[in-house]
Amino acid sequence: MRCPTCATENPEQARFCLNCGTPLAVAETRRKERKFATALFADLVGSTSLAEHEDPEVVQSVVGRAFDRLAEEVERYGGLLEKFMGDAVLAVFGVPKAHEDDPERAVRTGLEMQAVLSELNRGFAAEGRPQLAMRIGVEAGEVLVDLERASGPRDRMLTGDAVNTAARLQTAADPGHVVVGPAVYATTKEIIDYRELAPLELKGKAEPVPAWDALRIKARRRGERPSLGLEARLIGRDEELTVLKQTLHRVESEGRPALVTVVGTAGVGKSRLAHELLNDVEGRPDFVYWRTGRCLAYGNTSYSALADAIKAQCEILEDDPAEVAGSKADAAVVELFGDTEVAAEIRALVASDTSRSFAREELFEAWRRFLERMAARYPLALVLEDVHWADSGLLDFIEHVADWAQGPILLLTLARPELFDVRPMWGGGKRNAASIYLDPLTEDEAFAMIDDLLPGELSDELRRLIVERSEGNPLYTEEIVRTLIDEGVLRATDASRWEIARRVEEVELPRSIQGLIAARLDALPDDEKSLLQDAAVVGRVFWTGSVANLSGRDPAEVRDALGRLRVKELVVPHEPSSFSGEAEFGSATT
Repeated sequence: MRCPTCATENPEQARFCLNCGTPLAVAETRRKERKFATALFADLVGSTSLAEHEDPEVVQSVVGRAFDRLAEEVERYGGLLEKFMGDAVLAVFGVPKAHEDDPERAVRTGLEMQAVLSELNRGFAAEGRPQLAMRIGVEAGEVLVDLERASGPRDRMLTGDAVNTAARLQTAADPGHVVVGPAVYATTKEIIDYRELAPLELKGKAEPVPAWDALRIKARRRGERPSLGLEARLIGRDEELTVLKQTLHRVESEGRPALVTVVGTAGVGKSRLAHELLNDVEGRPDFVYWRTGRCLAYGNTSYSALADAIKAQCEILEDDPAEVAGSKADAAVVELFGDTEVAAEIRALVASDTSRSFAREELFEAWRRFLERMAARYPLALVLEDVHWADSGLLDFIEHVADWAQGPILLLTLARPELFDVRPMWGGGKRNAASIYLDPLTEDEAFAMIDDLLPGELSDELRRLIVERSEGNPLYTEEIVRTLIDEGVLRATDASRWEIARRVEEVELPRSIQGLIAARLDALPDDEKSLLQDAAVVGRVFWTGSVANLSGRDPAEVRDALGRLRVKELVVPHEPSSFSGEAEFGSATT
């Protein structure tokens, strides 16, 4: 160690400098991780000149109120405030835990921050106070995160080009606008409407940086993935689809509810399976109510997925004012019941009417009766997606309907395995409940899917490369194909077929897939996540002994942890092992 006083080199075990006696502090070991994160840099325009002309207390009040509301928007979308710097703020999405849609969250936050500031300005104007304007820049990239600082003082928490680029984009933005860089644009262009800007000359950048001005959210529900524009047949799910069809038929014929939960990792085909059931329903001569709702990873309100389904029945639009939504709810109740007996409870769900307070039992009974009246007219399929993100109240209500409802009601819930982390006994003990587990596609099924997506004379090498990288996950297959098309590796011919335009040596996982994987890993307990990190050092194939030796853990502890990771489908066993007496595992993409 080098002495900080006299610069003398000292042996590692020395506690004091051998030359001058200065204490030698042992360098602190801090946990750091590389992450793909999104930085949002926002700056209030003209606050310095404002302070020159206004009373300091007025300026502090206006700026403080603005920052408090802006911070709420960052928190609502799952972001982390890294620091305030005078009249600027830096927020980061994907730290300390990644989400599969961090760039989208950041852009949504930026647009909401501008809308909130406009709302605040109207209030400031009414009070005779000065108004504010703000510029926002957003960019994503690999950053180095100090995890200790992420959970404590956050100054100097992360380092990376994305942070600097977001700050530079902010300086180039017009007041009231959100400007994004190429990484964010590439992952959100199907979700956000953008106006392309001329490449920007940014300080510290050798080349002009492409940039886009975020205009608005496209008319699409949050959580829905954009269509690839190519679609394969439903492959490898015939048995599961048959089970759903038979269950719906039994619900109709017996006149009693059933709860079916389709379980699988992200992208394995849960929504596609439900869509194929809808296609079958729409092709039948008899009518079935098909109502859907989706739970969100962020910005959820209690029972929001159920509210979506009931709003559809009441023909309530997303932009309907509360009084209009309430009137439509009343009309739907009268149509089903002939009176307004449960109108107040339905209003509380779909119109956020808080004029009355209800016990949960009252709400559950009223909502259940509303579904029963619907089912008395026509069989009802209530499809709730992503229930692993549902609030506990919604999960309780689903089970309440399964236990107590009367009539032909199919409760079809779609969930990732994480649902069983919060509800280990989900559906257990109910004679009318079942779970369908979706496994990855087999190799032959994956090849068939590629042939459907890309008809043409593709080389076996490229087809196999896609299959190996996607590991049987339909979404991953689609996203890799999308990347190959976007990067010009594949091009369409005049005959509506596909051909290889240039050679590809290696297919990297698209950022959308990396986000899904990172989100799953960051949701793990620390001991399981660190074990996977140690296994990754060994390689895509690893052994219990090698991981135990590398991590310094007891082999029995490693075996138990790998068993839990196997249940979560994050590692898969390989039989037979390459080494006698050693359990061999491979990493699963998800």
